[in-house]
Amino acid sequence: VLVNERGECTETTTANLVARLAGRWLTPPLSSGCLPGVARAQLIEQGMLSEAILTPQQLRHADGLAVINSLRGWQDAVLATDEASPGALSAPGDSRRGQGTTSRTSILD
Repeated sequence: VLVNERGECTETTTANLVARLAGRWLTPPLSSGCLPGVARAQLIEQGMLSEAILTPQQLRHADGLAVINSLRGWQDAVLATDEASPGALSAPGDSRRGQGTTSRTSILD
């Protein structure tokens, strides 16, 4: 999960970020520095997502997490907690999960 200079979560290196908080699916606003994303824009237009500033603390306590992009669509995700990359976001079934590879970027700690 990438975090901007204001401590706001923005996106991952390959997808937009989505978190379920208080029963609503939220994605960071463009003002946080994320790319607009085709799938993200469609889900906002359809009313399935709302924009809101997201913090690392909120992600840790979210009811659900997902990553979205136009190639892979919606993928449920979890915050991985291993020593090599604490707080890294990965999709279930991700072969890199738990291996501490450098291809998972995490700034959450």
